[in-house]
Amino acid sequence: MWAEMAKTDRKLTAELKQIVEKHEWPAFELVGYAASEAAALILIHSPDHEFQGKLLPQLIRLAEQGQISGSKVALVTDKLLRSEGKPQRFGTQFTIRNGKAVMDPVEDRERLDERRAKYSLMPMAEYRKTLRKVYRTKVEQALGLVAAPQRAAATDVWSARRPSETAVMRMRPVSPRLERTISIARPLNALR
Repeated sequence: MWAEMAKTDRKLTAELKQIVEKHEWPAFELVGYAASEAAALILIHSPDHEFQGKLLPQLIRLAEQGQISGSKVALVTDKLLRSEGKPQRFGTQFTIRNGKAVMDPVEDRERLDERRAKYSLMPMAEYRKTLRKVYRTKVEQALGLVAAPQRAAATDVWSARRPSETAVMRMRPVSPRLERTISIARPLNALR
């Protein structure tokens, strides 16, 4: 299952790269809400951190203009920062440790909810409650900085880590997410 998801993520990333190269980022005005959200979901799950980083300034600008969802930009930002071993900015990334979801390190924790609100994310206390309810596990804040898990050079997040080490948001249920992403992404085909 992990290998199949990794293959799908690589394929969808390649298709998204072609779309972005030809038309720029698929914002709401260009493709509509559902297709723009599908593009964001593909980018969030992309193993290509260089591609994510290259797009981030444009995505931030589009989010500030209301042309894409700020919450998706926050997810891309945090995933990219964690892949570089840096603290996340918005508190979207959690790792399973000893059977608990532990928030990965976050910068400037005192202003976390302020940053989350700016990018249309719920307050951290509510987010933790939601995670507890959805994933039926305890949710804790990280106590110290922890480097991002190391990945093999030619692999991706799905094949490089055991499921017990995988961030809670990527842990369950995955296959329906991919199916939904693929079906929602169909409007993006018009841009190819």
